[in-house]
Amino acid sequence: MADFHTHFTPRTMRRLFEQEVLSTRIAQFGSWSPASRILEFGFSSGGLLLSRTLNCHLTVADPDAAGLEASRALARERGAEDVTFESATFEEIVARDGDKFDGVMCFNRVLGGPARLSAKIRNLLKPNGLAAYSIAVKVNIGKKGTPAAFWQAAVGESPLAPSEALGAMVRTGFEPELLEMPDYSELASFYERLRKHLPPEAGDRQTDAVRAELASFRSTETPKAMPAFVVLRRSEPGDALRMG
Repeated sequence: MADFHTHFTPRTMRRLFEQEVLSTRIAQFGSWSPASRILEFGFSSGGLLLSRTLNCHLTVADPDAAGLEASRALARERGAEDVTFESATFEEIVARDGDKFDGVMCFNRVLGGPARLSAKIRNLLKPNGLAAYSIAVKVNIGKKGTPAAFWQAAVGESPLAPSEALGAMVRTGFEPELLEMPDYSELASFYERLRKHLPPEAGDRQTDAVRAELASFRSTETPKAMPAFVVLRRSEPGDALRMG
């Protein structure tokens, strides 16, 4: 399985999930303050906003050297001072027995299936910490359409229905706060904007993966899987599950 699958890349393009709005809600869920320590995989506009408005410490991990340098330049340009950049993959960060964080975020990438991913992220969090990241979920269950083979190959396992994905994450020690999914027209509009930003010829691994995702979506009028965004709170044994 790849270290991550990027489902969007251009910095100038409006994202599928509005990062500034979501990051503000996440900070409110977590009661984050200047003393909070946040880990983000891939530098997002949401992470940039939190660094500047909350003055909290943000650690950004990215294995891509060019992407990391672009992120450093953007942080300098926007005056985000308390940001640490690390050249590291998700698996490398998880393997460390280091400091724990008040929050872990990943807007730009689908890092894996919900159960395995949440179990790994939980170990990066302080008690009651928040995890906010993208997953792939199964949709249009029971209808004809192209199977979710693309997402299965991208994240290493078959996508689950939203309720099944939430259940899998709860069993690894989380309480769900939010699950956001685009509707078909929103997703189609996003992919069309994305198509216009892609170079006409094959590029690097990430760009080629995005191109394959576009082809998968356009191959059917009934997609069987799509990206979703979840916000989860780390729970402890004996905690009562708060339901919406």
